[in-house]
Amino acid sequence: MIYLVSLLLIWNFLAPGKVLAQAGQKVQNQVQSNVSAQLNLATGSALVQSKNRLELIKQKREEFKQKLQTIKDEKKKQILQHIEEHLNAFNKKASEILLHRLENLETILGKVETRTKKLEAKGKNVAQIYTQISNLKTKISSLRDKIKAQVDKAYTPVIESETTLRRTVGQTHQALNQDLKALRDELIALRKEIVDLVQKLVSLQGQVQTATGSGQLNP
Repeated sequence: MIYLVSLLLIWNFLAPGKVLAQAGQKVQNQVQSNVSAQLNLATGSALVQSKNRLELIKQKREEFKQKLQTIKDEKKKQILQHIEEHLNAFNKKASEILLHRLENLETILGKVETRTKKLEAKGKNVAQIYTQISNLKTKISSLRDKIKAQVDKAYTPVIESETTLRRTVGQTHQALNQDLKALRDELIALRKEIVDLVQKLVSLQGQVQTATGSGQLNP
């Protein structure tokens, strides 16, 4: 959470602005229109994919329950069932944490957009920043869909025989770790992009203050 605190501290040094300039408003409206169009196109496809995914997950878990009954050793059966429950509970919790962190980044990006409007009102060219904000919104939306899909995933060991249980459990555990790592890596990359954008915004803020003859940033 340190990076969130650091980013939020940056905002204390950003000066408040006035009304948006007319040209800037057109840029902002165009950016918002593009984002909305992209999200609308993605929504229909996402709903279909979600339905198919849930049906597949339900099928896999039913197959697991049926195969579980073929194991004669009751102790192994109980252990395997416990592992399956633990893996899926862990996946749900880890995915929810990732989603929460993504929401924090989205909040910070919202603050970036607010500060960008204020800089624009002071006559600064922020078209490139608006473009970056639009791209980041798209990436956030995409990652959110991936994390929500991850929450619904079922990690059920494939039961072939009692002699291969250890191997199949290991493979299932590895698959879970790889899936979560991929999402974490994407989240970290997204966070870096937002940090870089914040730094660019701070630099522009400094230029505005210098141009207006102010020696310090307003609190």
